[in-house]
Amino acid sequence: MSTWPLILLCVALEITLELCYKIAANKAALIDDRLVTALKQPQAWLGMCLWLAETLIWVRVLETTPLSLAYPLMSLVYVGIPLASRVVLKEHLTPRHLLASGLIAAGVAVIAAKGGMP
Repeated sequence: MSTWPLILLCVALEITLELCYKIAANKAALIDDRLVTALKQPQAWLGMCLWLAETLIWVRVLETTPLSLAYPLMSLVYVGIPLASRVVLKEHLTPRHLLASGLIAAGVAVIAAKGGMP
């Protein structure tokens, strides 16, 4: 079985858990700025559960894929998080953000094409 779907699942989980953490932090900031308040948010706990799931899947990926290939593909997170934060959190993206994300995506494409995924 190809590891592509598992790596893409790890990327999706990482993006989602980071959004969960940000939402929890934003809610806590409305109350006060204490970590305890953020940890009381259900989104923080969902993020932690997603982190555990991602970790287990990532270990599975590493059983069959060289780290030197798999890890650079995880940098798709740096493309997905700004885009997801724009869509979900309505954050502003500058042209610099978009250029950087495009460069990262191009780098991932070069690595994936050259490395050949198992």
